[in-house]
Amino acid sequence: MIRVQTWHGSATVRVTEMENAGKRGKACRVFRFLGWLPYSPATEQARLTYDVTLQVLHYADSIRPSDDFDAVKAHITDMVKCAGLPDHLLTTAEETCRGVDAPKEVLTAGIKDVWSASIDENGVSVSDLVDQYNLPCAITHKQSKAEAYRLARRVWDRVRECRSFSEATDVLCAAGCRLHYFCSMD
Repeated sequence: MIRVQTWHGSATVRVTEMENAGKRGKACRVFRFLGWLPYSPATEQARLTYDVTLQVLHYADSIRPSDDFDAVKAHITDMVKCAGLPDHLLTTAEETCRGVDAPKEVLTAGIKDVWSASIDENGVSVSDLVDQYNLPCAITHKQSKAEAYRLARRVWDRVRECRSFSEATDVLCAAGCRLHYFCSMD
């Protein structure tokens, strides 16, 4: 099981092996890719860097959580090596992180076209999909994102059973999650 995080703006990919995620005293392997997307690739080297970076980002977006860590690492490494560019333009690195510091498992819930919710290391997010005029949302507020995740995870099975946005936010608030309600149309 792996977790892939992609940041297109900074042309960065982070792949974490999740076998030891959340476990104290254990470590998780992490593979990183850092590319470069020049605004106006004027030279052949800049154009090649741009192209390879986009290829890696698109590949990263297609990786499934069930894919093998070593196979993903090898594929990205091969893409970078085949380009033959200097390390300062396209960089890969392998490192470890503590199991307790690994990215959190993303959990989702909701009913299509009615409401949706998710939790991860960025906290809790709940959206009402029925009210298209106001687009009501609720997000973690005045609480650490780690604490919000811990509390929401405890009741996530109940959240999945909810039939509406307000029912889901009520379950999360009752569990201790501090949520800020706002209309994203504002």
